[in-house]
Amino acid sequence: MELNDKDNDELFLLSFDHNWAEAKEKEQLLLIERALKLSPGNGILPVLAGMSSLYFSVRNKAKQGISYFKTKIFKLIENYSSNEELLYALKESALFSARIYNELKPDMPVQDIRFFCEVLLESGGRGPFYAWKFWQTEGISRETLKSIALAVSEKARLFLVDQYLKAKPFVRKKFASEFIKILQS
Repeated sequence: MELNDKDNDELFLLSFDHNWAEAKEKEQLLLIERALKLSPGNGILPVLAGMSSLYFSVRNKAKQGISYFKTKIFKLIENYSSNEELLYALKESALFSARIYNELKPDMPVQDIRFFCEVLLESGGRGPFYAWKFWQTEGISRETLKSIALAVSEKARLFLVDQYLKAKPFVRKKFASEFIKILQS
């Protein structure tokens, strides 16, 4: 019996945890490289594993992989030609964003929170929703929120403002001063 690409992808994902646990630096880099050939929604899990690797080169490769998937999702959403392609792009965006959101913790180093939030905002799709959800519910500092919002592109800032405007009035009031500054920048 011959395996097709979809079967190979499923086998890769099923065996990933076992392979990762036993992998040294070069093998971890190869596993991340293989994950980058998957769809963003599936490939993000192995790439996120690289963020907690003991090896600096693996963590860097994982960051590059996350940025690669971010760009891929943004292009899928921006350049669809049919409803099926748009649905696929939105599904991938939702999977990618939800998996990054699950990694975000308030006690993470600030630079990791910034990186993940910037990725969520810049990816478009469901990413800004999850970035806003994290800020709103996890209680990170308002200065961190403002610095991240000012570091991203204008389009990503507008995605964030859109999420802010969709919030309930008492939430908008809570964050009003930060968003006035964000909009003025």
